Amino acid sequence: NLDNFTGSLIKADLLCSRNTQESVSEARDIYNELLNKNAGNKACKVGLARCLTRFGEYESAEKLLNFVLIEKPFLENCSYFEEAYLILAHIVEAKKNFTSAQHFIFFALELNMGCKKAWEMSATVNKKNKMYHEAANDFGHLWELCDHSDPEIGYEYAYCSMKSKKFEVAMI
Repeated sequence: NLDNFTGSLIKADLLCSRNTQESVSEARDIYNELLNKNAGNKACKVGLARCLTRFGEYESAEKLLNFVLIEKPFLENCSYFEEAYLILAHIVEAKKNFTSAQHFIFFALELNMGCKKAWEMSATVNKKNKMYHEAANDFGHLWELCDHSDPEIGYEYAYCSMKSKKFEVAMI
């Protein structure tokens, strides 16, 4: 059996995953209500920041995430830090600050080298900057993580490899 707090948190996460205007708005309300009951809860702060980012309220999201990131990650809460770094990377990338975005992505990868989303974001940022060698390396990690089964990643890996003059890799 789940307690009410945990049940509400799961409900908000599920609503947020639907990614519609209405569901994310409802999730935001639940996260706010839960934060009123437990102001220090990292899951609520990251969840609310996710909702605020979805609605373009970047400043509010950044403030919440900064409260999360002033602490140190532990095994039990590492995923919240990882998501917080990736949300911040998304926010600063939206502001066209690619260097800072990469900085936050590296922090996420430092916590979890198997994070597909972090490798994908890193590759995308590098590709936008026309840093094809770095993008090819990132797509290479992503290609390994998906067991060579995602054709879109394979295409991007080949494309960036070709642009960085790694023709043998691109052909494979």
